[in-house]
Amino acid sequence: MSTGLAGMPASPGIVDGQVHLLRWEVPDVRHRIIPDETIPEEIKRFHQALAKGRERLQHVRARAEKHAGPEEAAIFDVQLSILEDGELLRQVEELIHQNLGAEAARETAPDAARGARDDSHPSREVPHGYRTDAKNDRTSSTSRVGSSSAAK
Repeated sequence: MSTGLAGMPASPGIVDGQVHLLRWEVPDVRHRIIPDETIPEEIKRFHQALAKGRERLQHVRARAEKHAGPEEAAIFDVQLSILEDGELLRQVEELIHQNLGAEAARETAPDAARGARDDSHPSREVPHGYRTDAKNDRTSSTSRVGSSSAAK
């Protein structure tokens, strides 16, 4: 049985074969509350993920440079610089120290720095009870989070 599909081709021509559907989706990052005693391990896990991401990007960049040239491969330099942004890493670690899991801390950090949220992506909102500056008291922040998570 033959089925026709309409869409934007990756290359010109006609093909008869298997179709691979590509869906661009942003993963849903759950906000985990971590206990105080796991904070050092969570920071270590965050840095291990950074190292793995950096290694993967360097590998992809090298392949792109080999096949497409240095100018095209330079796009990966920006992504690598994000993984090495000291201010962003500091903000993520600060959120982890406030008992937020590494994934959600990384997702939240850019907006926490601005003290704003992106209305088109509600999960990027700074979770209720988390401070975005050093003036707030950590005890009251974590107690609010603890009480809201206990109610779920």
